[in-house]
Amino acid sequence: MAEAMLFELPVITTGFSGQLDFCSNDTAWLIDYDFEKAKTHMNLFNSYWANPKWEHLAKLMKNIVQMSEEEKKEKTDKAKENILLHHKWEDCAVRMLEVVENLKNQQIFEDKRINIGWISTWNTKCGIATYSKFLVDNLSEDVNVTVFANNANEENLFDESEEQNVKRIWKDAGDQNLDLLYESIIQSNIDTVVIQFNFGFFNVYVLEKFLLKLKENNIKIFITFHSTEDVNKEDFKASLGWISKTLEKINRLFVHNISDLNILKSFGIVDNVTLFPHGVTKRDSNVSQNIKKELGFENKKIIASYGFLLPHKGIKELIEAFAIVKQNNKGLHLLLVNALYPNPISNEYLDICNATIEKLDLQNDITIINDFLSDDESFKYLDCADLLVMPYKETQESSSAAVRYAISTYKPILCTPINIFNDVSDVVHFSDDCSVESLAASMNKLINDSKLLYSRNEIQKCWIDEHDWKKLAIRLENVLRSKSV
Repeated sequence: MAEAMLFELPVITTGFSGQLDFCSNDTAWLIDYDFEKAKTHMNLFNSYWANPKWEHLAKLMKNIVQMSEEEKKEKTDKAKENILLHHKWEDCAVRMLEVVENLKNQQIFEDKRINIGWISTWNTKCGIATYSKFLVDNLSEDVNVTVFANNANEENLFDESEEQNVKRIWKDAGDQNLDLLYESIIQSNIDTVVIQFNFGFFNVYVLEKFLLKLKENNIKIFITFHSTEDVNKEDFKASLGWISKTLEKINRLFVHNISDLNILKSFGIVDNVTLFPHGVTKRDSNVSQNIKKELGFENKKIIASYGFLLPHKGIKELIEAFAIVKQNNKGLHLLLVNALYPNPISNEYLDICNATIEKLDLQNDITIINDFLSDDESFKYLDCADLLVMPYKETQESSSAAVRYAISTYKPILCTPINIFNDVSDVVHFSDDCSVESLAASMNKLINDSKLLYSRNEIQKCWIDEHDWKKLAIRLENVLRSKSV
């Protein structure tokens, strides 16, 4: 591309990656693109690339063909001038030597104890609260963390011993300002703020004012988005696009999913966005084979599910699909480890599921556990499974914590083909769609073909090792400490 510019040739290239050091809208014609999972020989998890949009490429090619020589020359002259001024071999050599010299004296990371203000739900029945705890617990002792949590209802709180260094100081998206939160952060001498974002947590305009005040005080800001897709309900509408100019100024924005990268890109937010995967609990894969006998499931083939009992989790549809599969497969049992969520909708959905079980006469073939269990108790049940099914319907959430618990069992997993499971696509099986019939067909196929059922077992082990919370916490801490962010 640089050599083409020297010969005064028009250059069309993808508007992303290293060539942007010398290819800009002033010197080249940049193709629009979408982020997508990289299909390379590297076989890396969470690897993505920019896929140029062929329609836009065609448009640019046609425009250049139809463009006058004078119009083309205006851009190609600038391109040639830029290359000759800044990108000759001697220019690059000088810059390389400068980098080496700077590295000799530069302190890459903060070596002092850093004070982090972690803004999140905490110690409650909430997936983001659990996400936060896993990361915070695995940060080094040189990181001093103060958690600025929401004012949760007492019935939703767990052990009070988890409340050390916790200040409950905000409520939810109904807050008209975050002044108390801001003042508490300043008084606590916080130098770095890490925010866990969900649309239900903060009004985006209120959040924007809060972020700008933090920036005025030279506080570094990092935001993890657990949801990025616009909310467009009758009683609640919100979009990150409304505050895109402010989000461009934040030190780093973390997302869990490639689709989230594209949503932020559609708002013009690219340069400070990083794909940061959701973690997983790395466990001993040699689970006792006596667990089924201990729990009364001896001589049964167990299909299980896990997560909160909410309508979008698709448990009713799973029950209906199980009824179809059981007709031709004796000894099947459905184990639903689905805790009630602290919302009346969850109780109503339990009634619907129980009515479905009774209607299909499956009372002796299905076990439902609705208590909120500890991790050890949950795994004890999930370790019984021969197949774990996550039959979700469409949701605005960016990733699923529940599916990671399923992955941690080292058991085969079947998911519905929706965006929330894109980031685990390497290690799970997918049904063709979200219908009862498709779920049933996929379940039947897997439980009757052991080679297919366990075909992702080895890659699942590698995936678990790569997404271990301990490794992710180290990566996060390095980013938080970096002076270049």
